[in-house]
Amino acid sequence: MPSCKECDGKCCKYVAVEIDGPFTKVDADAIKWYLCHENITVYLDHEDEWMVEFTTRCKFLKEDNMCSYYNKRSNICRDYEHDECEMFGDGDTHKVLFKEPEDVDKYIKEKNIVLKEDED
Repeated sequence: MPSCKECDGKCCKYVAVEIDGPFTKVDADAIKWYLCHENITVYLDHEDEWMVEFTTRCKFLKEDNMCSYYNKRSNICRDYEHDECEMFGDGDTHKVLFKEPEDVDKYIKEKNIVLKEDED
């Protein structure tokens, strides 16, 4: 089993949150809005969940990529299993990666997604 000492701290250098996929015009617009910001990508993971990723370093990650807050770390960190570690997996966390707003339009067109009108 890999050790955190062998890692570059990749899991401590971003935050990813599940979002709605582009099913309505408002959804698609929100995804494109995220992509207008620096250090943000959106991806479709291998379980077909839509995620927005904020590239940001944990303030408790030391220069040696070890945690300075380890004994007080959150449950998200405590529950993270070594077999989930991106450093030792295939390194591919996404099935589809979106970096620019135009990437969303292209995906919608290629997949023939018909955006629903937004409900009030």
